[in-house]
Amino acid sequence: METTLGNHVPQEDFAQLTGTTKRNTGKDFQMDFPVKSRQEGCATTLVAALDPRLQGESGAFLTDCQVKQLEPECENADDAEELWKISGELVGERFE
Repeated sequence: METTLGNHVPQEDFAQLTGTTKRNTGKDFQMDFPVKSRQEGCATTLVAALDPRLQGESGAFLTDCQVKQLEPECENADDAEELWKISGELVGERFE
């Protein structure tokens, strides 16, 4: 890996991610995704921000520079609410 970003994530956060993954998929969380270069890692974000073909695609999920349809289990309203709450806590803001 070219970065040490994962070194800054507390073990408790990994434990919570494992619990959420297990609850939603019935499987344990696995960190077995392919390692990308910095350029590959930022490419999808740049596509999301700059590709004119995505105009009007608010809320689209992209992976490897392509729009991907979410699996039904990814649209769990309770998990979305929990993620929104945790995100606010992490950045010290309260979102409505």
